[in-house]
Amino acid sequence: MTTANVTLLNRDQVKERLQIGDSKFHELISSGRLRSVKLDRCRRVPSDAVDEFIAGLTGGEINS
Repeated sequence: MTTANVTLLNRDQVKERLQIGDSKFHELISSGRLRSVKLDRCRRVPSDAVDEFIAGLTGGEINS
């Protein structure tokens, strides 16, 4: 993973990108299916983690 092109997304950005609600967001984070990091008291999701999650659903690579 290269950090030069990775953006940390907040909850609302991830929910919008995946078109999911709060419950599904928290389920994906707590189950480990969607990687996230803790930044002080804030939960952030690396943009490449969202891409990896979608690729896992579709069985292949995606273009951002």
